[in-house]
Amino acid sequence: MLEDDASSILVLGAEEQAATSLALAYPERRFLFLSDGQVLDGWDLGNVRMRAAAPPLADAGHSAPAVPLSARWLSDPAATALSRALPRIARALPGIPLPVFPAPDPERPAIAKGDLWHRPDVPVTGNADEVAELDDPHGCGVVYQELIATQGCVMAIGRRWSEGATRMGLFRVFNERFFRINVLQAAESIDAPLLAELSRTALSELSHDGWFTLNWLLTDAGPRLSSFRPVPKAVFRCFRAGGIDLLHERSAPALLAPGLRIIAVPNYASFEWLAQ
Repeated sequence: MLEDDASSILVLGAEEQAATSLALAYPERRFLFLSDGQVLDGWDLGNVRMRAAAPPLADAGHSAPAVPLSARWLSDPAATALSRALPRIARALPGIPLPVFPAPDPERPAIAKGDLWHRPDVPVTGNADEVAELDDPHGCGVVYQELIATQGCVMAIGRRWSEGATRMGLFRVFNERFFRINVLQAAESIDAPLLAELSRTALSELSHDGWFTLNWLLTDAGPRLSSFRPVPKAVFRCFRAGGIDLLHERSAPALLAPGLRIIAVPNYASFEWLAQ
């Protein structure tokens, strides 16, 4: 199926914002964007080709390296579901992860989330009668989490290997946009030793091997972990600018320096249907 693409890195779920970030960060590498989405960016990049495909492809027998941008492309999305990962992290960091529940608390406002992967479109928040019994047309599973007051959000993004080596950046999020996909609009890498240590502890407790994004909420009572996803975000150019190669299998552990910024600029272009 993919024999002619052995020299390309497979980007699984290439409708996500991180796809073009990856290709732009590595102009010397070749990428094959795979997606079942109808709208993809990056067609004008010389190192990118596109092909229509359906998940999962993680165990499809290909030998090319792959970067999944949504957990739905993994062979077992349930292994990293919020309802499984957050309780495990809580064993190592009691009181830090915000738990998720199959139904909203009738006494507190809640946010609906995808259990297996990020729930598309705009966030749904409100009281129990406003958010309960949502449809799940995407099959990601719906769970509920308490909606708490925050002073901001920091994303820990990077890659971890089974032996524990971790390359990570901590990004203070200034703006996110929610369309058909979640867009990281503006963020900057920061120096936050506590969040770095908490992130390493969480990943170690999960024995995680692969890409990750941990969502840290900043509150008066300290940081709270609201989600873990086994995928990266669109910050690859920041890592390369900071001298960290996330694609290199044997690079030393590293923490991205502060002061590197991402600002996403809207792009409007014509598109064509992907060939099967």
